[in-house]
Amino acid sequence: MMCGYRRYSAIAQWGRTDPPEFGKALGFMHPKTPCAAALHYCFNDLDIVALEQTRSEWATDVFAATQEDDENAVAIDGKTLCGSLTQEAQITHLLSVVTHQLGITLTQRPVSDKT
Repeated sequence: MMCGYRRYSAIAQWGRTDPPEFGKALGFMHPKTPCAAALHYCFNDLDIVALEQTRSEWATDVFAATQEDDENAVAIDGKTLCGSLTQEAQITHLLSVVTHQLGITLTQRPVSDKT
């Protein structure tokens, strides 16, 4: 998903067109990466809170490791999630901390729409 593929079929195709070493680096035991149906079941079973916490810790560690001085510039931005109002989602606004040097979001939190 981080590479721009959103549908299960596109993610599965992306995984199968990359060299087998890439799948192995991601922890897959077989040369063939999972099909779209398998990805569907895996993503449905994900603990989103734990995934976001782990991803945020990883991004913060990467950011800290790349800094050569005390100037750790970040940007803070609030966004309304696309399609959240029409789907009546509970979380419709996110406040994100982004590092432009690395192009990654360090963390994000749900906030009220006027925050």
